[in-house]
Amino acid sequence: MAKHTFESVFAELKKGVYRPVYYFMGEESYYIDRLTDYIAEHALPEEERGFNQVVFYGLDVNMDTVVNTARSYPMMSERQVVIVKEAQHIKNMDALSSYLKNPQPTTVLVFAHKNGSIDKRKKVAGELEREGVVLEFKKLKDDQLPLFVNNYLRGRSLVADAKTVQMLCESVGADLSRMAGEIDKLALSLPDGATMITPEMVEENIGISKEYNNFELQSALVVRDVYKANKIIAYFASNPKKNPIQLTLSILFGFFSAALFQAVYNFIEHPEKGFRLGGGITFIGGLIGGALFFLVIYFIFRRRLKSTLSSVISVIPCAILVAHGFGRVGCFFAGCCYGKETDSFLGVQFPNLAHPVHPTQLYEAAFLFLLFALCSYLLLRHHTRHNMSL
Repeated sequence: MAKHTFESVFAELKKGVYRPVYYFMGEESYYIDRLTDYIAEHALPEEERGFNQVVFYGLDVNMDTVVNTARSYPMMSERQVVIVKEAQHIKNMDALSSYLKNPQPTTVLVFAHKNGSIDKRKKVAGELEREGVVLEFKKLKDDQLPLFVNNYLRGRSLVADAKTVQMLCESVGADLSRMAGEIDKLALSLPDGATMITPEMVEENIGISKEYNNFELQSALVVRDVYKANKIIAYFASNPKKNPIQLTLSILFGFFSAALFQAVYNFIEHPEKGFRLGGGITFIGGLIGGALFFLVIYFIFRRRLKSTLSSVISVIPCAILVAHGFGRVGCFFAGCCYGKETDSFLGVQFPNLAHPVHPTQLYEAAFLFLLFALCSYLLLRHHTRHNMSL
């Protein structure tokens, strides 16, 4: 029997040929995601997925449930798709043996096992090899990267010379998901109709991802730079795994909450000026808005998370402390939120003031950073003592 490869399996899938069982595993998650996502997006028409496509997560399900689901029949469809993500966490893997003896022909069962492989000493591993499609993806070596880059460029109808490909390999390394994302980012920066990626473009853009992150999106919205905001959003849309919408929405919701709270405060203080956004932001508004949105997002996506709410919340105070500390430093440079006038050597003369004042922003920032260090130490000691992961 011919050995399966990524190319051969992907070619079959593009022809509409689906096997009853797939088991994708290994240290390189890029290929696992490519195949799993393709099956999820193409095995069924969109209108049939609601009743005939099920996605499980290894931490939340056992093999008996997976097998029982796979044995059921599709509803008014040619097939059903059952996907098990994070399959490395699933319990009682041996329970799959009974299903492999007589797999349901109308079911496409997919396992995505990352950061390792199935124990090949187990009986079920041999049965998977005989009855299913098993692919193991190892991390590419440095000398294999140029071939991947050239193939990916070709797939995007892009071209690059040998120097450009070498620069990409040296700048990004063997992280294939990041490599694909960086090439996609370069493609977005090309003029209409252009296909050539140059060394200058790599030098200018790769490794400088600040142009395509949530904080730059936030800054673009503040200054009403529609063009830049649209570029960042387009990049996010083409790289959803690197830029999850949950995080983007949380940050933007916190930002707009901060702006809204400040607008309300300004209106209460000066109602004659009317209510308007754009008069600054306030920390408490961002904290309240961000916390509320975080809870909403957590409960919507909690099944996909490996951590409990209590373990996630335990990290939040550290994040708030360091964020608030940098916020106080920002207040110092902005010349606001200062203390009383003083003739002490600690006094700072701001351009808009006639007399030195206490830099209470820096006092508070120093206290917050010390508190952050203490909380981080206590948190790490607690997790180490109880053998927990952050």
